Amino acid sequence: ELYIDENRRFVMNLILLGSAGVTVGALGVPYILFFLPPGTGGGGGGSPAKDALGNDLFASEYLASKPAGDRSLAQGLKGDATYVD
Repeated sequence: ELYIDENRRFVMNLILLGSAGVTVGALGVPYILFFLPPGTGGGGGGSPAKDALGNDLFASEYLASKPAGDRSLAQGLKGDATYVD
């Protein structure tokens, strides 16, 4: 009778589990990272709101000069008109 000894069988199991682990890890890690939000890298923060002339809007001055519920236009991203609520 021909049987594989215990040491050889153990090495074959290590090879099988190692290759399966590498494959599952290579597929699973990017899949999991897809659902995690990106880190807060060194970005400069948000872009400032601007009026029609391109001047920066400051919250305290803007709120003091406008009544509540006023829907004034400001420059949003890429210069598009955006309502400031």
